[in-house]
Amino acid sequence: MMIEINSLVYYSRFTTQFGIEYTELLRKINIRTKDALHIVCSVFMRCDYVITVDRQLFNLSLNESKIINPMNFINELDEA
Repeated sequence: MMIEINSLVYYSRFTTQFGIEYTELLRKINIRTKDALHIVCSVFMRCDYVITVDRQLFNLSLNESKIINPMNFINELDEA
């Protein structure tokens, strides 16, 4: 099952409120707080990838970043 999160409108600067709201949204779909903060930071920094070994996060679909495990990330770099 893929969990779809609509792309959020980027604020002109990171705000505490943005971080709180996005974290709460992720918590509502049972993403642990530490993982939610990791994702919030990657969205704010407009990262292309979130690299993790947490299998729960692989079911999460983000418009902002690709969630990938370290080995697949290395393989993608080798193919580029």
